[in-house]
Amino acid sequence: MDAISLVQYLAALALVIALILGLAWALRRTGFAPMVRTPKGKRRLEVLEVLPLDPKRRLALVRCDAKAHLLLLGVDGDLVVARDLDAPRFEAALPTTTLPPTTLPETTP
Repeated sequence: MDAISLVQYLAALALVIALILGLAWALRRTGFAPMVRTPKGKRRLEVLEVLPLDPKRRLALVRCDAKAHLLLLGVDGDLVVARDLDAPRFEAALPTTTLPPTTLPETTP
């Protein structure tokens, strides 16, 4: 590889990198790639669970701040099924004990 080929290669590489950076800048200016970034641990929106119902619809449980919302997502549109759901309350399961079998006294007729 001679010096002229190396210079052409580096110039082409610099041009491609400049085009990628220019495209990223243009997308941010037009709003396709928002520049707002949330710091880690400060996110307000979280997907808790997703349940597929069929190939076209699914239920999604999302949390925004301290409230949970149940959404029905589909190709025809989206629907809010329930708003402001409380956190689930899990009750402690009572221990199950097995009692020894009891013998009934035999009765004679």
